[in-house]
Amino acid sequence: MKIALVSPYDITWPGGVTAHISYLAREFLDMGHQVKILAPHTPSRVVGLDSENFFSLGRSVPIPTGGSIARLSLSVWMYPRVRRYLADGNFDIVHFHEPLAPYVFMPLAMLQNHNSVNIGTFHAFHESTKLYKIFTPFIRQWFDRLDG
Repeated sequence: MKIALVSPYDITWPGGVTAHISYLAREFLDMGHQVKILAPHTPSRVVGLDSENFFSLGRSVPIPTGGSIARLSLSVWMYPRVRRYLADGNFDIVHFHEPLAPYVFMPLAMLQNHNSVNIGTFHAFHESTKLYKIFTPFIRQWFDRLDG
């Protein structure tokens, strides 16, 4: 199978989500699947993956959130390039991590424009999040595009 793992977080900085994605990619590769990680990165830092298994979503910007610093890509100019990459890659599964985070543009844009099986992993749960409540009417269309 051809699997794309999409991260909103800079793959070159340590963190729970990036570790999860890296280990998941290694397991899928060991099982014989073709895997691509799509994530932002800091060019001056080592990606730690074979370049053939990585596709850059642009440089990251540090943004304080949830008591930490999230390094996210805000590169809306990457959108046409990423859309072409997903179409040309002909992925069987696209696995989005934090797919509906209201501060992340790229995963939402990707969910809207391809027809593979879309899986979403939400790495945190909060009983009540004001941003999600505010944005629910707007993100419902993307949530409905998740197959699992």
